[in-house]
Amino acid sequence: MEWWWVLLPIWAIAGIGFAGLFLWTENRTSDSDDLLVNIFVSMLIAVGAPLVVLFCIAVALSMLIRGEIPLTTHRLWGKAPANRNSTLVEMIALRRRSDPNLKDMPHPEKWIIADLWRTAEAAVLEIVELASLLKFDGFTEEEIIERIEAWRSATVERPELPPSDIDSYVRYRVECEAPRYPLDNKKLFARTLEIAKAYAEVSTKSSAAEDSVPREWLEERISLIELDRKLIEMQRIPGGPGGLFLSPKKDEMARIKLRMRKEDELWIYESPPETWINLGGRRGVALVRDGKPIENIVLSMN
Repeated sequence: MEWWWVLLPIWAIAGIGFAGLFLWTENRTSDSDDLLVNIFVSMLIAVGAPLVVLFCIAVALSMLIRGEIPLTTHRLWGKAPANRNSTLVEMIALRRRSDPNLKDMPHPEKWIIADLWRTAEAAVLEIVELASLLKFDGFTEEEIIERIEAWRSATVERPELPPSDIDSYVRYRVECEAPRYPLDNKKLFARTLEIAKAYAEVSTKSSAAEDSVPREWLEERISLIELDRKLIEMQRIPGGPGGLFLSPKKDEMARIKLRMRKEDELWIYESPPETWINLGGRRGVALVRDGKPIENIVLSMN
């Protein structure tokens, strides 16, 4: 619930309460020294309450125009702004309507993030998003499947060769990694793929539009062979006490390594000294293409 919804009843109740207090004080203690204070407070409430009500009405109308339903996460039309977790929730909620394994579970909006990312939908989203990025990077479909399979098969491997097109490959990996997923429901799987592709398209465009980190932060170029050794060395916290070393996640490392082309570079980056003094420092490794950071791992921060 948005904070401004809470203000509405508070201001209404406070307005009535102070108005009643003012009238009671005026009738019974009109010569009281507190009379001016009560008048002043009542006037503030009388003026402020309608403004808060008008603000809440304006925001509610704005939400309805965008297709959003106030006080809920549901929509009348259109698509919600894409982010990974909300996309996963949408995908899992879609399966929950028909999958008996999920029907007795709470709505995925109430799940913890770790549970969201242990689902078949998470595997679909990861593969589709990475495939979209690799396609943007100029890899062929065959190269994309070869690279992703080299990563995913380290967890669950199958003896037969993977399919040669992305959609079939996603289905193949779901069979490997989530055998309880109802792949026989073709309509469900097609819609799940559609949602994942829509998010991947937005994510890829966003990734292409901005530098991963400012170019001025790049400090030292390293080779792919040096990467693992550098990760250990970078446990030093430049900001001193209060810093935090972050172990790189498996998917973050995969994105760096799988997206890397022959002409790309790996750089160690570090934010300026003043950012560490102000408890906003970051240090890590960035993938740089044509002088532009396109992907990064944060390894230490404060």
